[in-house]
Amino acid sequence: MDASRVARWRQKKFWLGLALLSWTVFSVSFVCDRVYMDIKAAAAEQANEAVVLRLLAEAKNESCTPFPVSYLQEQVFLINTACLQQRTASHE
Repeated sequence: MDASRVARWRQKKFWLGLALLSWTVFSVSFVCDRVYMDIKAAAAEQANEAVVLRLLAEAKNESCTPFPVSYLQEQVFLINTACLQQRTASHE
């Protein structure tokens, strides 16, 4: 082989290696991002489920008293409508 063919082969080898390295970095980054997004979505779903279960437990309290629900600076009091129907029926 003459020197120019060897130089071209080394140059091709360099660019192919760079392309392969770039593709590997891109693929690993993409997979890691997908795994992170899946974990984040699962955590958010689990947190939402916990909040709903807590609200259901509070709404089913035996004393039928309103219970506070707050978010940031806002707060409201909720009560189960079945309790309101029981109170209405007992007053009639």
